[in-house]
Amino acid sequence: MEGTEEVHHAAAAELARLRSVVDALGDVTASAIGGIEDTAVAIAFEAVCKVLGDAATSHEGIAAIVCDVCRRITARQALTIRLHPSDFDMLRSAGALSALLPGSAQVSWVASDEVELGGCFVDLDGGGTLDARLETQIDSLRDALVTARNARAR
Repeated sequence: MEGTEEVHHAAAAELARLRSVVDALGDVTASAIGGIEDTAVAIAFEAVCKVLGDAATSHEGIAAIVCDVCRRITARQALTIRLHPSDFDMLRSAGALSALLPGSAQVSWVASDEVELGGCFVDLDGGGTLDARLETQIDSLRDALVTARNARAR
């Protein structure tokens, strides 16, 4: 009987050690996967910033940003669209200003140093401003990625 009891104790001790190893392995694996997810999010964010930044330097990219923000405006009202002076000059020299919003209400185009390259502000006649600066959109993307990452970590 004494030998059987020793075998049971030894088996129980070995089982406890094995469970400890399995638990530690699970913790290490979860930590490693979390680190990989963080790296993947960072790489995806940097890639999107690069693509957006490159697109925003062309007149097509600037035009797309302006059109996108103006689609959010439901009421037909006078608008003032403020662009960085270089973007304004690029769109004007491409003849794109008047073509961007052909069916819209009165639109005033303004070159403004307040706006960074690749973005715009749309001032509404009734008050309020829509912010379509590239850095604002990138900040929103970063917030969405962090929120999604934190939701998965719970």
